[in-house]
Amino acid sequence: MIPFILLMLFTYMLRRVFRSARGSSRVGTCLAAVLGLVSAVAQAQSLPVVVGSPGLSASYYRGYFYDQASFFTATAPAIVNRPVEQLNFAEAENDNFQVGNVATYYEPNKPDEFSARFQGQLCVTTAGDYTFYLGSDDAAYVWLDNGAQPVAFNKGDSFPYREMQGTCTLAAGLHTLRVDYGEHGGSQGLVLEYSGPNMPKQLIPNGVLYNQNVVAIRPTLMHFDAAALATSQQVALSWKTAAEENSTGFVIQKSTDGKAFTDLLRQPGGATSTEARSYDAIDPQPATGWNYYRLQQLRSDRAPVYS
Repeated sequence: MIPFILLMLFTYMLRRVFRSARGSSRVGTCLAAVLGLVSAVAQAQSLPVVVGSPGLSASYYRGYFYDQASFFTATAPAIVNRPVEQLNFAEAENDNFQVGNVATYYEPNKPDEFSARFQGQLCVTTAGDYTFYLGSDDAAYVWLDNGAQPVAFNKGDSFPYREMQGTCTLAAGLHTLRVDYGEHGGSQGLVLEYSGPNMPKQLIPNGVLYNQNVVAIRPTLMHFDAAALATSQQVALSWKTAAEENSTGFVIQKSTDGKAFTDLLRQPGGATSTEARSYDAIDPQPATGWNYYRLQQLRSDRAPVYS
C-alpha cells in the first residue's frame, strides 16, 4: 500500500493513501483502472447520457473456445447477459461460475468444457500507466477498446492456475472491456486485479465497471480527494458525482492497514439525478501513521457499490 488510500464502494473508483499530519504528511492520488499485461495504449471514449450500472455482463457457452475469439460469434450462448459484480472466481473444481448444465460433467459437481465472455466498460479518471494482473485456469484474454491485440492473456490449457501481468497506458474516460475465458478440464478460476499510480494491487471492484457495453453512459464518481489540515491535525475529504441513481447515502470508512475498515461518517446521497453534486467531510482524529479511507455508495435498489 502507499500514502493515504481513499477507496470507494461505489460506481466509480478512486483511491488515496495518506500519512497523518501527526507524522509526515503527504497525499497520493489513486484511481481505478484496468486489467492487463503487455504494453498497449487504449483510447478513452466520451462520457454522457445514461447513468452506468455497476459490474459486467456475462454470457456462457457450451464447449471450449481453444483460444479463438471467433468461437464467441460463431456459437450461440446458453446463458445470456447475466450480471456479475466483478471477476473474482477463485480457483476451484466445483461450479463456482454457476453454469449448471452448460458444462460437461465427467465427475459429479466438477464442470468442464465451457467458455464465457464478460463485457462492459471500465472507467478511468486519471490518465497514466496501469499494471494488470490476470489469473486463470484455463485460458483467458483481456481486451480493451476493441484493440487488435489483447492487453493481457493466459494462452492454452496445459497449465494450472497462474497469474500473468503487464502494463497498459490509458487515457482518462470510459474504455470498452471484454474478457474471454474457457475451462477445458480440471480446476477452474478467473481473477482480475490491477494497480496504478499510487495505487496498490487490488481486485477490480464493481465501482469502476459498468455492464452497458454499447450505450453511452455517465459514470457516477468523478472525484475523491483527501488533504491533511496541518493546523488542526485533521483530514479534509471531498468527492464529486456526475450523476446518481437511487442513491440514499455515502459512507466514509477508514482503516490503518487498508484491510479492516470501520465506519467514520455518513452523508445523504442525491437520490436520482444527472446533475453534478459535491460533498465534503472531515476526519477529526486521523491515526498517527497511515490512514486509509474508503467511500461506499448506498443505494435503494441494490447492494452497496464498492471502489
